[in-house]
Amino acid sequence: MKLITALNIVLLNMLFLFSPSAYADETEITTAWQSEHEAFIPWYAKKMQWDKELGINLKLLHYQSGDEIAKSLHATDWVVAGIGMKPALTSIYAHQMLLVGIANNESNANAVYVHKDSPVLSVKGQVPDYPDLYGSKELIQNKTVLYTQNTSAELLLDVWLNRFALSLKDVKLKSFDPRAASGAFKAGMGDILVTWSPFTFFAEKNGFTQIANGSTCKLDQYVFLVANQDYASQYPEHIEKVLQVYFKGIDWMQNTPKEEVAKEYMEFYKEWVGQDLDMETALIDLDLHTLYPLAEQINMFRVNEENQSIVKDFLLKMINYYNEQGKIEDKDLTRLLRLDNVSDNFLKAIHK
Repeated sequence: MKLITALNIVLLNMLFLFSPSAYADETEITTAWQSEHEAFIPWYAKKMQWDKELGINLKLLHYQSGDEIAKSLHATDWVVAGIGMKPALTSIYAHQMLLVGIANNESNANAVYVHKDSPVLSVKGQVPDYPDLYGSKELIQNKTVLYTQNTSAELLLDVWLNRFALSLKDVKLKSFDPRAASGAFKAGMGDILVTWSPFTFFAEKNGFTQIANGSTCKLDQYVFLVANQDYASQYPEHIEKVLQVYFKGIDWMQNTPKEEVAKEYMEFYKEWVGQDLDMETALIDLDLHTLYPLAEQINMFRVNEENQSIVKDFLLKMINYYNEQGKIEDKDLTRLLRLDNVSDNFLKAIHK
């Protein structure tokens, strides 16, 4: 009888350990992501329960753009998010966000499209420093451009126009949600579409022709991992745990057969983005996004004697670019140039 009782206790303990109630003391951490590549890692981490292994429960909020994520900071009190460089620098809440890591480099996944019969396609290589760009100043100016404001697409558009000595003022702008922009372009609205993955796939399937991307414009486009500064100052260990999960995902993606990763990516796309991907497209999209493991990111964030780093260098160039374009107010410029919202403390902490 005692043996049976003891066995029952062991079994009950095992049931407790593997039941939902065993995770009752987990800390819920709210995170925010877009309908794109960088959300794959937290999505897969939830599936594999990597968060639970660290005693946290990741809550994933879903948005269509980084600008929406930045604007929702106070409404949702998210802790960590993945957003592009532009909202990370220029959002009204930018001073309340810490840049703590790099989710990916999406330069090849942002692109400019025209309809297949566009006259823009008649000219290529007119700008010597950017030989792969289609178009000319005369063919592009005054055209109607569909895009999404305050996103990586707007940055690409801005830089692409600049390569032809044009600015946003030289075209007719129509800002839409990215899905709506793709639909409107398909319906015949506009001359030029600027968008990002996965909407680039819709563009390809609809027969639009790509005329530029981040790489052909020689533009790096990082998606940053940003932290809620107020929350991070109170609970730095929670930021560290989210980053641990993310870098575990990067390691898994870089050390797992591509087809195996692509199968999970296809499932992620169907569930998170609401779009079916075939194996070929999944593999292409994974290749379009560059990932940086922890050791490499520590080097990218590490500051020298002049308090500069690879990341700060990049951000300063972008701040100066925006300032030259008149897109930064004087009252914000000094704060931005200090770059005191860039922190490698969390990367160094999890590396130890």
